[in-house]
Amino acid sequence: MRSEDFTARCPGCDGELPPAPTEGWAFCPRCGRELLGAPRGTELARVTPPAPRFPFEREALLAYLREAFGAAADLYFPPLPARKERSVRALHGAFLEEGDEPLLVYDDTVFGSAREGFVLSARGVCWKNLLERPEALRWQDLDPSTVGDLKSAVSVMAAKIDVLPSHEALRVRLAPVLVALATAARRREAPFRGAGSALGVLAGFGGAPDVDAMLALFRDHLQLHPELSYRPKIPPRKESNARAVHAAVLPEDEPLLALYDATLFGAGDDGWILTPRRIAWRAFLQAPGAVTWPELKEVQVKVQEDKLLLGELPVPLLVDSSALPIQQRLARLLRALGAR
Repeated sequence: MRSEDFTARCPGCDGELPPAPTEGWAFCPRCGRELLGAPRGTELARVTPPAPRFPFEREALLAYLREAFGAAADLYFPPLPARKERSVRALHGAFLEEGDEPLLVYDDTVFGSAREGFVLSARGVCWKNLLERPEALRWQDLDPSTVGDLKSAVSVMAAKIDVLPSHEALRVRLAPVLVALATAARRREAPFRGAGSALGVLAGFGGAPDVDAMLALFRDHLQLHPELSYRPKIPPRKESNARAVHAAVLPEDEPLLALYDATLFGAGDDGWILTPRRIAWRAFLQAPGAVTWPELKEVQVKVQEDKLLLGELPVPLLVDSSALPIQQRLARLLRALGAR
């Protein structure tokens, strides 16, 4: 079936639909409903159920996940096998807060340890790929527009969640579920999402900045990166080293919201930090620099190949070969702030 043969509107929310990403299916970017391809002029059948109301209650979300995913190999619902639950909590204990129960666990390992795979809970999604660090996102921090099918993984916030090739049906289900749950959460927290809305609550940079709004803004623009950490998961050693480097401009009570480590051994003293009031950076063997958000409107932000310049000063970045390199994402954020 050709992409132009898909109907143009979602029967659930009546929103306009893009061409289906693969033959025979699509999901609505507005309401997250998975849709079956159908000839133009016929209604699309809904496969993925509508998401429950946010904040998600355990029983409603568990019922939704059971209906959306069904039964599949290496997919587990409560009560979880004890060994798998121990592995999941050991990996993601900082994200799975007390009372936040893993409601779906996908084990991507060969021998059933559950040390790789993904977990869905009422709070969000967490995952670990082979030879990579664990990642986690609250539902309200996940931008639905970044979710896509990579054929061997699901892309999310410039990162990816690996799924074994033998579990294609599960991978195809995962993308629209992430979209649906993130969309439900972000609708509830609409005042805190997106560049324009977040900037709008900063009181013109004159009063006390809204830390939650700024953190949401940074996440939306920068997404995920192996060297990028967000509050409250910035490693204490890296934060201490960065504060020592920027002590001349950084008050002790000014929180670090994001830290990018440009060192080879994870010290965190070279790279850049974002706070509610400024960006500060230091490159290897260079003097540190800093610009407050109001000052950004007087500074030109330039991307030259793999470099990012604030005026003529380089902001340190490691080589990044991703589809949207971190320097492009940071430039987009700084331009949005400078346009304020």
